[in-house]
Amino acid sequence: DSYSPGRRASRVEAVAEARLEVHEMQQAISDVQTEVRALMGMRAAEQEAAHEAHEARQQQVAKYRGEIAEAFETLTETRFECRRLTEEYNSIESAGGAGADWLPH
Repeated sequence: DSYSPGRRASRVEAVAEARLEVHEMQQAISDVQTEVRALMGMRAAEQEAAHEAHEARQQQVAKYRGEIAEAFETLTETRFECRRLTEEYNSIESAGGAGADWLPH
């Protein structure tokens, strides 16, 4: 009786349904794998962008440090020049020279 046409048909139908379910599950797995790959790609792109932004900030900081060092050097040179001119002025004035007449007004 296990080989009756009715049972055979229901077994064939069950196998077909199982195959369809397996195919649907494989498709779902494939879809999830595709989504995971896409997300990993987005994550890698975000990490690369963050790295590039960090590098750009580091370069900007280095540039500003250089500019600050230059400005400080110029300031130091200007202070020395101002001190030298003040000493020169004082020596001219103490020697009875023109004094304030030679300073710009």
